[in-house]
Amino acid sequence: MSELDASRYTLEVSDTLKDYLAQKFKDPVRFETTEEFLARIAKEQTQLPDAAQQELQSFLVAAEEVKFGNAPDADRRAVPLIKRAENVVNLCQTIN
Repeated sequence: MSELDASRYTLEVSDTLKDYLAQKFKDPVRFETTEEFLARIAKEQTQLPDAAQQELQSFLVAAEEVKFGNAPDADRRAVPLIKRAENVVNLCQTIN
C-alpha cells in the first residue's frame, strides 16, 4: 500500500481476488463489473460458497467506493480491504 495510491491499491487487491475466484471456481467475476456481478448473483446460483459470496459482495462494494468515491479518507478506507479479501479466500478454503 505504501507504494500505491488508494485507488490503485484497491484495484490490485480486487483484481487478485477476482483472479483467484475465476481460477478456483471458474466464475466469470474477473470479467464483470461489480454491478454485473451483483445482478448475476441476484438471478442465478454461483459455485462460490454462500458465506464467501456475501463477503465478496461487501468487498466489491467497499472497493468501488474507494476506487471511484474520491473520498478524502480513501487511504484509510483502503487498508482493511486486504483483510476482507483474505476473508473471502479463507471462507472459500474452509468450505471447499
